[in-house]
Amino acid sequence: MATLMLTDGLAALVVFLLVASLGFDVLGVVWALGTIRPIELGVAYSITWVAALWLLGLYRLRTHWSVRGEISDVLRATILVLVVSLSILYLFNVPNVSRLFVGMLLLVQPAVTMTLRLFMRRLLEGMRGRGRPAPLRPSTPARPAPARRASAGARRSRSAPGRS
Repeated sequence: MATLMLTDGLAALVVFLLVASLGFDVLGVVWALGTIRPIELGVAYSITWVAALWLLGLYRLRTHWSVRGEISDVLRATILVLVVSLSILYLFNVPNVSRLFVGMLLLVQPAVTMTLRLFMRRLLEGMRGRGRPAPLRPSTPARPAPARRASAGARRSRSAPGRS
């Protein structure tokens, strides 16, 4: 769980910085927040992204059995982050933030998150297919030897001939 949270947080920070640099270099957007540097805002954004995923239960083990369910929850997290971001921009009266930047950020982030999650899902399925236990799968406790002998004896007596 902590690994997934760290991966999502670092991915959100990298996406924020890449979209910011793309917006500044290619689109000619000017960084209007003189008191806050992009890295600080990127860390705040990544914490918000991880908090939204956590709030919607995306870090619970065995929550998402299908890719479709995971995609819908990531999209719900995106909408939650959009609402929180726009609310913060409104509350602090920051009209200089490019809405194009926010839109690009919230289009790229769910795609990156789902790509990482699909990669991890395939990796874990491959590990499970080769006989290695997946790190996220809970292990079953081993039975002691007397319990194994007792259950084997019970199975033999049920399948004994002449027993109805």
